[in-house]
Amino acid sequence: MTSQTKVALLFLLATLSVVVFVSFLGQFAFFGSYKRVVVAYNFVGGLEQGSHVRLMGVKVGKVEKVEFRPDYKSEAGEEVKLHIHIKVSEKAWPVIREDSDYFINMAGIIGEKYLEISPGGSASPQVTPGTIVRGTDPPRVDQLISQGYALAGKILSVVEDNESSVTSTIGSISDLVVGLNKVLGTIDKISQNKEYTGLVTQISTLSREMTVLLKDANKGDIKSMLISMRDLLKKLEKIEEKEIRSFLQEEGIKARVSL
Repeated sequence: MTSQTKVALLFLLATLSVVVFVSFLGQFAFFGSYKRVVVAYNFVGGLEQGSHVRLMGVKVGKVEKVEFRPDYKSEAGEEVKLHIHIKVSEKAWPVIREDSDYFINMAGIIGEKYLEISPGGSASPQVTPGTIVRGTDPPRVDQLISQGYALAGKILSVVEDNESSVTSTIGSISDLVVGLNKVLGTIDKISQNKEYTGLVTQISTLSREMTVLLKDANKGDIKSMLISMRDLLKKLEKIEEKEIRSFLQEEGIKARVSL
């Protein structure tokens, strides 16, 4: 065997080894059959030729070509100018139906983009190979950031133009909170002070009596109303002037009580 023959055999062996290794990694597929479909987008966010196609998270194909179609319109009249030609393994093809969705996703921390196909329902017809289907455009991060800056600018402008009103509103809210805390503290003090327990009980009783009185008046029962009014007057006599005056003075309320 000559040296030239040996070199040729080594070259063929090396080439075959590279082909087998690359096929094993899934970069190229020299074996197996595929079916093709075209996914239409207006924005793909970095998806390019050679990107993976996944079905339920499993690699089932690749992006073969990215094609621009400026004059294309769908059957519904929508202009979709970017067509992604993909191939999908025949083993996975039966799961792809007319109601399947086609998303652009990002894998891992390096941000590799891939096309994800969601499985369709079993009642939906299968997709015909070569069909143009509509994909779901991914959100544009640059537009979201731009809109966020615009919104922040508008909020800042409103605050600057109405600075005095905003300050006054915040002050009013603060005063309201302080007042509410004071009222709650007063209520808590009354509930814990035995001297006012009788007063609160009597006022509650009077409220119920007034409710009965009003009901009797609405019904037109004058006799019942007079009886209720008499009972009410008797209860009013039981309220001690000293307790009322002591309560009002302690809470800082300046009033002249004459009973």
